[in-house]
Amino acid sequence: MRTMEIKKSLRLAFADLQKAQNELNRPEEDLVPLCVCSSARHSMSAMMRLFLLTKTLNTEEDASLKALFRKCGEYEKEFNRLNLDNLLCQSLKLSACEDKNCISLKNLNACVALTGRLKDIVSKILQPEDKEE
Repeated sequence: MRTMEIKKSLRLAFADLQKAQNELNRPEEDLVPLCVCSSARHSMSAMMRLFLLTKTLNTEEDASLKALFRKCGEYEKEFNRLNLDNLLCQSLKLSACEDKNCISLKNLNACVALTGRLKDIVSKILQPEDKEE
């Protein structure tokens, strides 16, 4: 994948993370938990799929987030250092969070924090000269 394509795709994934962070910064009574959850999950998925594409590996469309983390960890040990205990949602489908406690404020914060750490890792690997992007 070309450098410009990587950067563009990363910006889109990072925008999803920013959307989740912005939603978390709203007053609790105005917060839309499914927006936070969905944005964070899509950001994680996009970053990991992009990383794997740079390794010339395609992923299954319905691969779970934990499966993507495992696959990324096979190629970069930094992924294995992330704590996935609070990653309860596995699918990118919006229904993945129904009837689960993953949309509690505590778990939403943990999920967004995990996504931020993932961004740090992916940024360092895929765009070492542009860490702040």
